[in-house]
Amino acid sequence: MEEKKPAYKRPVYWLVGVSTFILLSFATIITGGVTFFQLYVMMPDQAYSSVIDGDWEKFNPRLMAFKTPTDFDRAETRLFLERTASKNPNDKIVSSYLLASLYEYQGKNNKATAEYQETLKKIDSSWYQSVIYKYFKEDIHASLAIIYYEDKKPAEALAQLDLITEMDLHANRYLLMAMRNTLEDPERADFHFTLGKELSHVLKLKQARAEMQTAERLSTDPDLKLRIHNHLKTKMPRSNKDLSPMVRYYTLAGDTYEYDTDLQDLKQAAYYYEGVISQAPDFELAYHQLSNIYHKQAQYGKAVEYARKTVELNPDFYLAHLTMGDVELDRENYKAAAAHFKNAQSIVATLKDQYHVDLSANIENQLGFAYESLEQSREAVAHYKKALQTATEDSDDHAYAKDALQRLKEFV
Repeated sequence: MEEKKPAYKRPVYWLVGVSTFILLSFATIITGGVTFFQLYVMMPDQAYSSVIDGDWEKFNPRLMAFKTPTDFDRAETRLFLERTASKNPNDKIVSSYLLASLYEYQGKNNKATAEYQETLKKIDSSWYQSVIYKYFKEDIHASLAIIYYEDKKPAEALAQLDLITEMDLHANRYLLMAMRNTLEDPERADFHFTLGKELSHVLKLKQARAEMQTAERLSTDPDLKLRIHNHLKTKMPRSNKDLSPMVRYYTLAGDTYEYDTDLQDLKQAAYYYEGVISQAPDFELAYHQLSNIYHKQAQYGKAVEYARKTVELNPDFYLAHLTMGDVELDRENYKAAAAHFKNAQSIVATLKDQYHVDLSANIENQLGFAYESLEQSREAVAHYKKALQTATEDSDDHAYAKDALQRLKEFV
């Protein structure tokens, strides 16, 4: 038998996109000179951390790490005291902004709105401050737009979006653009669907589901309706509850440590996802991410353990079956790999939209490779034929299946 080609590597079908952290640059006057510095609002170990010198080092609330829910209360107290006690107008602006961000993160929309509006007043109190805090204003308008949209105030939300002059540069630009499209044409099902997906990326899951359900109701396009239905079925968590601030915080931290190329640390990512599970044991996405991480680290037993837990919580979550299949391929346990790929295929084959048709072809190639590795050539050929029939002609899957059948032509 001729030497087999390596398995065709399936594209990575991540459920949750990489969560972006907020990076704002601004300047302040300190005793006679302009000092430029950066403010990071990001992960537990670096929450509110700063890279500046001088008086800002004593601004302790920005150096806090959130490890328990009570840390949010402590941060609120310290930021409130800093805003009240400081005589420096720049300190007041920064502390007000951070306090508003903290309220927003916790879902305290009324408090966040009041604090953001107060921050805008402070910034607009002088021409100089309105210039150096331009990006604060952009971010505040974005946050207020999101809050107003959540609170079902569409006119107010759209007014805030109109005040953002450089939306293309904003960290949440895709979410903001999707929101604008939806507000300007609320009867467009595809706009609601896109907005729902963007909201899910920032873990606003309850609102994301509501947008997708609205899209499904509005849609008159059978293919779009099918895609929406399939997304809700296979890519959204089963729970309809919103995540707590602590769970969202740890999930975003895990995402950042897993995917950010500059900060990537899989051990840290696993630590934070474990923290998610400790507080939200029914949140299947955290188990799935842990499975991916342990697979990357070649800790195959743990990878399979967490993938199985994912499937227990959400039987339609086919990505977990694909992960287990990939793990068994790496372990050269081809019989087990084929079983997992068949489980995934039993779900994917029912979905029928173009994305899943393409994925189905890919899985058929994986099944073909598994059976070819088991020297069950006729079974392999059957799966390669299905891949060839299913895949689009210009795709890698079509080319791989064609080459495989040529390689096994005596069994065709």
